[in-house]
Amino acid sequence: MIATFKETLASLKDLKYGQTIIKKTVRQALWYWTKYILLITALGVILAIAALAYYAPQLPRLLGDQIPDIDLTLKGGLASTTVKQPFIVGDDKFVFILDTAGKPEDLDKYPAGILILADKVVAKQDSGSTRTYPLKDFPDGTFTKTIILDWVKHNQPTILGLGAGAILIFAIFITGFTWAWKLGGLTIFTPLIWLASRIIKRNLNFADSFKLVLYASVLPTLVGAISILSPTSQISSIIQLGLFLLYSVGWLWYLPHKKD
Repeated sequence: MIATFKETLASLKDLKYGQTIIKKTVRQALWYWTKYILLITALGVILAIAALAYYAPQLPRLLGDQIPDIDLTLKGGLASTTVKQPFIVGDDKFVFILDTAGKPEDLDKYPAGILILADKVVAKQDSGSTRTYPLKDFPDGTFTKTIILDWVKHNQPTILGLGAGAILIFAIFITGFTWAWKLGGLTIFTPLIWLASRIIKRNLNFADSFKLVLYASVLPTLVGAISILSPTSQISSIIQLGLFLLYSVGWLWYLPHKKD
């Protein structure tokens, strides 16, 4: 990866680097760009697992303030409890309801929340979409705040393992999606660069245009990854587009003129 970093620095410092880029194969240019996508993913996974390792030991304290002091017994896919129902806790953003005599529509007046009914759990997201989970898919047992917190306290390795596994699965999925989505976007710019090369009479074919686009998108991709931590996403998008145009058009401009 060090060699890749050196190549990136060399390309950014020299607007004549386009002559080097077009000598590479499409496969080499694509792999060069892909390595940065993988690098961003790797850094994200490391940070996420580090955060998980930091917060996991604090879960008993954090959950202690969030989990309601109730009991819930599951047996044969049905729920029962000794608390007075409907049991409702939450605020105007998220609500938790336990009502074995209730119905899914009880969540309609809340923007988001979880509703435990006699035979299922209904989860509602901020977007308004809901998902239903039959209680028959859950193991039988009695669950209380004390039991849950005690389990969390004494099963830290399991929590870390499950959390890390979930992070890796999510990372693989989002990386594949991002790679395909960004690559699709770059293919839109490729004919534009090729057309520009015709206008300014540069000796550039379609494959070479694609290579320039791949290389020119590296710095904007890095800026975009950093800007995730910043609220100024609109400004970041403008900066990314500006950097992309600077290098794609700059490298194109300094290519040899097409011989008549």
